[in-house]
Amino acid sequence: MNINTLKTLLEKKLYCLLCLSSLLSIQVAQAQEDILVPASLLLRAESGVENGYLVSIGHAQDVEKTIYSGLYYSTESLTSSRKLESFGVIAYNMSDLTKSNWGGEMTASISRTKDTGYERTGFDFSLTIHHQFMTALSVFASAETRPTFLSFDSSNSELSELTTTIGLDYNLYTGINIYGQYKNNSVFSSDTSLSSLSNYFQFGLSTLF
Repeated sequence: MNINTLKTLLEKKLYCLLCLSSLLSIQVAQAQEDILVPASLLLRAESGVENGYLVSIGHAQDVEKTIYSGLYYSTESLTSSRKLESFGVIAYNMSDLTKSNWGGEMTASISRTKDTGYERTGFDFSLTIHHQFMTALSVFASAETRPTFLSFDSSNSELSELTTTIGLDYNLYTGINIYGQYKNNSVFSSDTSLSSLSNYFQFGLSTLF
């Protein structure tokens, strides 16, 4: 093998290595673009007889902002003396509202309820179902439970706290909704009887940036 032949082989191998290096660089750059997604900020405020708000940082997975998941903190008044604070995860998918007319939202958190002579800290779960019956307008219903057996202070006589909500939601613009809702806060006692603590109407605003 003469020097010219060896030189030609080395040039070909070097060219192949450069091509492979360029291909790997492109794949790494695409992977970084997939990972380094911008964060989204979800804000909700509710006002009425009782008030509340929610702040969440997460990720909207589509341009229309109909799919979202993230961490959240919320606080609200259940009665004039009973307050609720929650910290956990929230996820919703409204992308099918324009197709099948159905959407949903779920939360899972650790919450703390405080009242005169009463306090509960433990797990909290909620589920909300949306049904669109007109363009940009949907009806929703939700249930939120805070069972005593999933609390850290299970000495309370109540079996579970329960919040049920029904309302109307209107999509003003991408990521901006206004809604009105009727909320009922109740407790299951140890004798399995259901006692209503409060019920009231609220108006709310939800924005996702």
